[in-house]
Amino acid sequence: MSVCRAGFSGSLKPSRYGRFGRNNGVHVNKKLWSVGVACVLAACGNQAQNHAVNNNGDSSSAPTAEATVNILYLQGDKDEAARQGVDLALAEVNEKAWKMQGQTVRFVLRNVEGPKEATLLSAIKSRQPAAALGDINPAQAVVLQQQNLPAVSLRAEPTEADGQTVFHINATARQQGSLIGQYLAVQQGLDKIAVVSHGQQTELTQALQDRVQTAGGHASMYILGKTNQADVRQLVLQLKTAQPDLIFYSGDAKSAAMLVRKLQQNKVLVPVMMTQEALGKSFIQQAAAYAPGSMAVMAGMPLTQLTGADRFGAAFAERFHTDPNEAAAAAYDGTWALLTAMKLADSTAPQTYASKLKTLNMSGGLLSGALTFDNQGQRNEAVLTVYQVEEGGWVVADSIRANPNQAQTTP
Repeated sequence: MSVCRAGFSGSLKPSRYGRFGRNNGVHVNKKLWSVGVACVLAACGNQAQNHAVNNNGDSSSAPTAEATVNILYLQGDKDEAARQGVDLALAEVNEKAWKMQGQTVRFVLRNVEGPKEATLLSAIKSRQPAAALGDINPAQAVVLQQQNLPAVSLRAEPTEADGQTVFHINATARQQGSLIGQYLAVQQGLDKIAVVSHGQQTELTQALQDRVQTAGGHASMYILGKTNQADVRQLVLQLKTAQPDLIFYSGDAKSAAMLVRKLQQNKVLVPVMMTQEALGKSFIQQAAAYAPGSMAVMAGMPLTQLTGADRFGAAFAERFHTDPNEAAAAAYDGTWALLTAMKLADSTAPQTYASKLKTLNMSGGLLSGALTFDNQGQRNEAVLTVYQVEEGGWVVADSIRANPNQAQTTP
């Protein structure tokens, strides 16, 4: 069995505005990578294991009763596409008529509405699920841990789980900060980073500062309390005096646009990188002529880089009559990770397959590539994507990748 792969490589080019290219920008590699053949999903272990379960090839055996297995989906602030990604993965497995311990199993998706832990606990008690996925907040993670229910989180915010219960398919905020710091200080060779906090993404900004300083660079933290004219003007004056190589900002699109405008109006012509809160049309509209060259970082890979992107996109569109996005792909992969652990354990019982999930080693098969988890349930093979504003839209500029199958150092 062969598993197809896709790749991408971006590069940052120097210019009169610094290391990041024209108009403070990043040189964009616009080559679209073809996927080639369609992937057979979820080949795991050392590629000798395969999570596609057959019907044992025995047409003479008596039919067995079908067992219904509930999977909870925790609806948070993620869009509908994420839930649809889970639904598609479950539908594909159901079509294969998987058997576990000789019995055909059918997976059913059950929505959990609302973020309160009491709602989740009630759903666990009434549904007796085998697993959970979704936008899992810290309070819900505690409930999952207490109930020993394995789960995959689509949320960047890390949980207090012990690595036995809640696992993250994308990089957590802490991982993102560390990887961005490594990227800026080591890969791009920037010495002075100004980290501006707007009271959001504090774990990310602190991890970024720590990693830059560990690498021998200088990262100074600035606080933007309010986004009024006076506070922004004062911050801009401080940044103009400091003369950093790059400014990293953790606020929303509106405040980010105001900051970018004021910086350029005051001739502070250094690259500005933001978190995914600024990644959207709103920032471009509000920053207007000052938007080009601005960058934002988002966890995960763009759809064009996913292994088997064409096959996934076609299957998603056929089922839901719309195109998928990155959230759908992450949810799809998270579901396959859970189901693969069940397949390896030949059981949907949480207490039985949980150890397989913790030690899961999928060297291929997922849309997003290889997958293992560290001892805190974070994905070792975390990937971030750098986007840049160019010609009125956000375009892929570069990728930031952790070392595959190597545990990440966490504070």
